[in-house]
Amino acid sequence: EPCMMHGACVSRTDRYVCNCAARYSGNNCEIDNGSPCEHNPCQNGGVCKEDTKGDYSCQCPFGFIGNLCESEVTHRLCENNPCHNNGTCHTLAGGSRYECTCQPGFTGKDCEININECLSDPCQHGGTCIDGINSYTCFCGRTIGYTGTNCELNINECENNPCLNQGTCFDTYGSYTCECAEGLGGQNCELNLNECSSDPCLNGGRCEDSVGSYTCHCHSGFAGINCEINVNECDSVVCPPNSECVDRINKHQCVCKPGYAGIPPNCTETDSCASSPCLNGGSCLPHVDGYDCSCPPGYTGKVCQVNLDECTSSPCQNGGTCIDGINGYKCNCTADFMGANCELDYDVCFLEPCQHNGTCITKASQKEYYCDCIPGFEGKDCEVNINECLHAKCPDRKVCVDGINTYECRCPLGYSGDNCTLMIDFCALSPCLHNGTCREATGNYTCNCPSGYTGKHCETDVNECNLDKNICNHGICVNNEGGFECFCRPGFSGDFCDVDFDECLSDPCRNNATCENKINGFNCICTPGYTGQDCGININECESNPCMNGSTCLDAIATFSCICPPGLTGRLCETNIDDCESSPCLHGGLCIDGINSYSCNCNDTGYEGIHCEINIDDCKNNPCSNGAMCKDLIKDYECECYLGYTGKNCEVDILECVSNPCKHGGTCLERSNQSYYENNDTSDSLPSIFKEPFSYDIANGYECVCVPGIVGLNCEININECESSPCLHGTCKDGIGGYTCKCHNGFEGLHCEIDINECLRYNPCVNGICRDQRGPGYICDCPPLYGGMNCSVELMGCKENKCLNGGTFFPHNTRIFP
Repeated sequence: EPCMMHGACVSRTDRYVCNCAARYSGNNCEIDNGSPCEHNPCQNGGVCKEDTKGDYSCQCPFGFIGNLCESEVTHRLCENNPCHNNGTCHTLAGGSRYECTCQPGFTGKDCEININECLSDPCQHGGTCIDGINSYTCFCGRTIGYTGTNCELNINECENNPCLNQGTCFDTYGSYTCECAEGLGGQNCELNLNECSSDPCLNGGRCEDSVGSYTCHCHSGFAGINCEINVNECDSVVCPPNSECVDRINKHQCVCKPGYAGIPPNCTETDSCASSPCLNGGSCLPHVDGYDCSCPPGYTGKVCQVNLDECTSSPCQNGGTCIDGINGYKCNCTADFMGANCELDYDVCFLEPCQHNGTCITKASQKEYYCDCIPGFEGKDCEVNINECLHAKCPDRKVCVDGINTYECRCPLGYSGDNCTLMIDFCALSPCLHNGTCREATGNYTCNCPSGYTGKHCETDVNECNLDKNICNHGICVNNEGGFECFCRPGFSGDFCDVDFDECLSDPCRNNATCENKINGFNCICTPGYTGQDCGININECESNPCMNGSTCLDAIATFSCICPPGLTGRLCETNIDDCESSPCLHGGLCIDGINSYSCNCNDTGYEGIHCEINIDDCKNNPCSNGAMCKDLIKDYECECYLGYTGKNCEVDILECVSNPCKHGGTCLERSNQSYYENNDTSDSLPSIFKEPFSYDIANGYECVCVPGIVGLNCEININECESSPCLHGTCKDGIGGYTCKCHNGFEGLHCEIDINECLRYNPCVNGICRDQRGPGYICDCPPLYGGMNCSVELMGCKENKCLNGGTFFPHNTRIFP
């Protein structure tokens, strides 16, 4: 191959001859004369194109022909109407050129370019611009909240009053928000917030929800808004000695004090600390009356149960908020203060604003600061590195390079060494980009760049579109890395947009539309549900607002669907769902259907609540009297009476005294009337009868106040006063509350203790002297010549013994009377 692969070798007798290709010459075709297009032999704006054989051809502009485009076409320029898109062709003077008058919306030499009205970005607020012929359409969409030609109008979603139950509507971009009245919620304030859902009623209280509030119905023994208060039944109770009252739920109990054991009133002393009564680490100190607790720091109270609130002294200054802790507190300070008690003005240096190790110094106002920078930095926050090269002096040939508080003198590009005399091999570092070839030069280098690039390092892309404005015949030239690309106008293809083609081959019609090819164009026959030049626009069947009752319309292909609000159904949301179908009302409540709601009429069921699920507490008005416990029933209640009471409400006091149980004239006192007796009795007898304070536990029964001499529960026992032998000289006869003495003869008095002196009382001895005897009887000493029982018989003298039957005759005048 002596012709260097660039020519055809022809053999002769004694030699050979090389027939060289177009761009080569020389005996052996060794000389490359460069591209035949290098000097663009094509005339009149023709484009030179080199083929693989080294030859070239000229692509002529409209109006010129010939191998070099040297011949101008001077006739019939408008015959084939080169003007596209219904443009009008006009032959200019001389007949060698023409001009197109384009329809509105088109431009270009041949009216081949559809002006893109969307380039000015006319659609606001994120709307999508769809270019048309001499027009555009803004697709605002349903989600961005705007409408209008350019999506410039904010849709006021509040116009339809979506907020229910007096909610206030606030329009937002693409939506709205409802500010609901207290107690209501939901996107449209359609929900009554159930304040009872958080179970606010404590201690078993029943919660009754209402709009924006709730009411707690407390069990007996509790009170307060949330039934949080345990009613202290001990307030009206006095317990026996060495015991104390403990409040229970709806009752009380007397228990022995700490340090005592047993059941009141029998409380005996014991180890009061054995049960470890002191809480929170308190130490128990026993003593005779119980115990004392020595509390750790931060606690107080009888058993160290109370956490001391260190915030009560308001330690946080300057508006700080105090948060109590255990034996301490924490202050949350406002923005202008800091410190444990917010006692310090806020230090702006606290955030360390000074950079590069600068020192922050607070100014007198405490609101500003300045930075003391380390050497090499300056600026308000020491953020600026000082350029020391501004005042540095480097030796000849060296260049100053700034550092931190210093600088360095370096050699210029291409040299090194102390005196910058050593040349650097630049090409060793491959400085040429994009496969450019590096060539050494004195202290420098040059890059031979490949086609499509230029610049010192071949770093700049050559814009071929600027070099030849008509490089893309029927398209737009777009430069790219190392080359360019032609974007053809509709109807043309090819690398240079020089090939006219069937526009329907690219299937331009969307959504299964049928394409009809036309000259330099096409027509799309759209399937149902679509419209537009390329059938790319989905017809919005929702524009006629077919969905009813505030439902949301969702557009689909050639149809639509309705998203119904809760409670509605049907293709157009025209049917109200019967919310009562599931029988939500309990216990015989009457269900009343609404729109996505229902209400229960609980009248005469004994129940209440949203679903008549809550048994009405017939005990809530405390109908039971005299301490009775109320038991709630269905539409009724039952009172559990203490013994001694009866009636529906235990209002009837059973009068045990009606049957006169107290014997022997005893007085009957009803125990249920103890308070009345104690408040109206002035004697000292009652305290001995009622030995303990009144309570309903002992209200049943009676007490008998017996007359003196009578005892027993019912005064049935008569005390025998004769057992003590009160009658000294007589016979005792017992009576009711007393006794009587029947005295022996000669005695008298209450107890027959008086010996009767018959001589003084009766003076029986008429003519004699009376001498009283112990007990009954007396002796009459008669004077002479008198005798008889009482010396009343005058004697004539006794000459003989007249005493018969063994009687003794006393010669003296003595008479004895029994």
